[in-house]
Amino acid sequence: MWRYFLVYVFCLFPPVQQSSGQAGNINLQNTTNAVFRLPGNTVPDHYDLRFEFQDFDDTDNLTFSGVANITIIVVSVSNVVTLNLRDLNVTDVMVTDVRENPRPLGISGWVYLTEDEQLEIRLKMSIPIGKYLQVSIKYVGNIRTDMTGLYLDSYKERGVTKWFAVTQFEPTYARRAFPCYDEPAYKVKFNISVVKKKHQIALSNMPIQYIESSLDQTETVYFVQTPPMSSYLVAIYVGEFVPKSNGKKDSSMITVYTHQELSDQTEYIINEAPKHLRVLENYTNLLYMLPKMDLLAVPDLSFGAMENWGINNYQESYLLLANESKTRMKMRSSIIVQHEFTHQWFGNLVTCKWWDYIWLNEGFA
Repeated sequence: MWRYFLVYVFCLFPPVQQSSGQAGNINLQNTTNAVFRLPGNTVPDHYDLRFEFQDFDDTDNLTFSGVANITIIVVSVSNVVTLNLRDLNVTDVMVTDVRENPRPLGISGWVYLTEDEQLEIRLKMSIPIGKYLQVSIKYVGNIRTDMTGLYLDSYKERGVTKWFAVTQFEPTYARRAFPCYDEPAYKVKFNISVVKKKHQIALSNMPIQYIESSLDQTETVYFVQTPPMSSYLVAIYVGEFVPKSNGKKDSSMITVYTHQELSDQTEYIINEAPKHLRVLENYTNLLYMLPKMDLLAVPDLSFGAMENWGINNYQESYLLLANESKTRMKMRSSIIVQHEFTHQWFGNLVTCKWWDYIWLNEGFA
């Protein structure tokens, strides 16, 4: 991620606010363990995530709904499953033993630990070591406007305001979009699906696997399963951006997305980006691991750029260049893209266990 040192300090010690949601028999507690770490009694095995959006026409109190099906492994005997969560309203929880004699397990309730940004799911019985459980959580949340988690952004096109949803999950903002083990050491595979309007496109870390159409003018987009990765690298986009690529065989995996009126400013980076990727493949002697690389040019991003695996986000001014742009502007764009591409190896493929070591990611990049 392209940022300054002071931003790192802020990220390592983020401000904490109380969760706003309550549902059913949920209790709110302000208990804090001061370091906000998960207890480690369970670990994730893989995620199945579903995000469902409505129209973005009305920007007041815009919400989305989600389902997180998380297969977990019990590593120490416990009757509690603890996940990270912030500013999401959980509406239903089910826990199932998925390996031997699959059956739902009794739940006595769930509790928000608001100061720790955690959700505790309390079971009626202790679960032995080695059990595989599926934790299924239905929830709703607000599409944010602070450029963290899942947030709303806009641009003008022919005088009309166009809205879109995009994500920023580093360092600890994935929990604002879905319940998760939001620590970088927990690297697992993700299956992601997005329900959106037919006139929109949906993007994520991996290519589209297939699309299901509905009679209500919506489509469900299913993406190919990701490689094992940390929660902060998950990314989605829903909106009306248009794709641009140079059509060359050796550059076919790279696509730049922006809105129609700026699409003529993608030529420079479309031609340069493949060179940057090849340099890194030669330097590391490791081919780029994913089948695609999308570059999103967004108007508003809390940092200059973000290295989401397979779908990098950039502030428009760092990625898009008019034909008459000066050499120094082209150099800046190339340097930032090279930086984010380097993170695909240093940070995404090989990941620091905790944020204390983020300087290694940035040092290599």
